[in-house]
Parts: sequence; C-alpha cells; structure tokens
Amino acid sequence: VFFRPRDQYDSEEYHQLLIRWFQFGVFTPIFRVHGAGTHTEIWNFGMETMNAINTSAITLRYRLLPYIYSGFWEVETRGYTMQRGLIFDFPEDPQLWNVADEFMFGTALLVTPFVSNASSTSREVYFPKGSWINFHTGTSHAGASHVSVQFQLTEAPCFVRAGAILVLGPELQYANEKSPKDLEVRVYKGGDATWVFFEDDGHSSKYQRGSFSKIQFSWRDADRVLTVSDRLGSFPGMDLEKNLCIVFVSEGHGVGVSRAKCDKEVVYSGHALQIAEDLALFA
Repeated sequence: VFFRPRDQYDSEEYHQLLIRWFQFGVFTPIFRVHGAGTHTEIWNFGMETMNAINTSAITLRYRLLPYIYSGFWEVETRGYTMQRGLIFDFPEDPQLWNVADEFMFGTALLVTPFVSNASSTSREVYFPKGSWINFHTGTSHAGASHVSVQFQLTEAPCFVRAGAILVLGPELQYANEKSPKDLEVRVYKGGDATWVFFEDDGHSSKYQRGSFSKIQFSWRDADRVLTVSDRLGSFPGMDLEKNLCIVFVSEGHGVGVSRAKCDKEVVYSGHALQIAEDLALFA
C-alpha cells in the first residue's frame, strides 16, 4: 500500500480504503503489503480494521489456494493469465472493451473491486454474458446487463460464473501449514463445468520432472452430476485420500468465506466417483 496519509493509524476513511485494497489484493498474483519508513503490520490500524482484513481478505486468500495454485500451473504449462481483463474472455461484447474496474481471476471469478470511495457499499457492475452468482449471498444476476450491487465492508466484492466449480482449501495461518486434505467443492449450477486440481510438494521444482498429481472435477448441468476423475500422477508426501465436502450452491447456501454446510461428504481415494445432486453416490 502506497501514499499513506499522515494520520494513517487513526483515519477511518483510510482504514476503510485499506480494507478494500486488501480485498482487491486477494485476486492479484502477489498478495502482500509493501512499506518503508512506516509500520504496515495490520494490527497498527486497530482491532476492527485488522479483523475485517483477516476475515474478508487474508482468510479468503488462503482458502482460495487450491484454485490459485492450480491456475498458476496453467500459467506455466500453457501461458494462461490468471488476472484477466474482461476483453480476454468476452471479446465480442464492445461494452467490455473499456471496462477498467472489473476483471476475471481465473476461469470462475469475476472481481468487482472498490478502488475508491471505500465507505460506499454499492457500485454499478456490468456483467458479461451468462449468469453470475454473488459469492457472499448466492444471488444470481443475468449477463449483458448493468446492475447496482451491494457489498458490505467485510465482503470482498466478487461473483462466480454460473457453470463453475470452485474448490476451497482449509483456513490457514501460512501457506504450508497443512496439506489440503480437506477440500470444499462448491458447484455453481447453470452450465457445464470442468476444473483441474493440480498439486505437488509445494516447495520444490520437482514438478518440472513429473512429480505432481492432477484430479479433474466435472459438472454436467443437465444430469446434475459431479464427476471426480481418477488421480493422475503422484509425488512424495501426497495425501492418498481427500475428504471432499460437496456443496451445491444456491441462494443463502454454500456462500461466503467460512466453510459451508456440506450437501455430501465423500472420501476420495484416487479413484473416479460421481456424486448426484440428489445426494445419491455411485461409482
């Protein structure tokens, strides 16, 4: 964070802006605070500000690590871009050609940050084609439309594409505190979806020599079935089993930063399985 005011530790206006900038940072490739000649640790800005940053931004960033880490596998292997201007994915819509305050983060997340007027809880958003689901409420919005949307100061402003799979990890204090053995799989209905979970040892370059695994998650919207593929590959220290909390997102259900109530809990042992929305399990 740059250009701090002289009263940075006492200014409510600056604290609100700081919270919103942290929320913006969640959806950027590098998430950290810079500073020199001043104390930038978040506890210096008061308990209320620190708690808002922790719950709405830092915890969310850690929970998104499976999504982010897998996305950067795509960056390395096929030249993908995680932080994407909307024209990248929706070039046919001229209303998006000059949009500078919205962007995609990976394939599933539409980010609509508050970059100024931080005290406000509403802003206008132009939604690309398709349908878009508020990450915090589950409310759906039709695409190709301008809509005034609401986000409380404790909510990072983002939407999820209808027809997406968002896999969240556990809450962490630091990135390699524990392996993502427990995964929350949120299914956003409204279209077919495929997403690949990439995993390696998390600290070496051995993945470049084939030491990694991949698991594909697929959702067939017409059949209301989630398929988890056989695991491909392996690496030393890999979890042989994953505990999957399957959540079929709807308005008010499977929303927000905290772990959601599972619609189905499944132990995945590396072999393909299918989970239907009616909670019947078959392989």
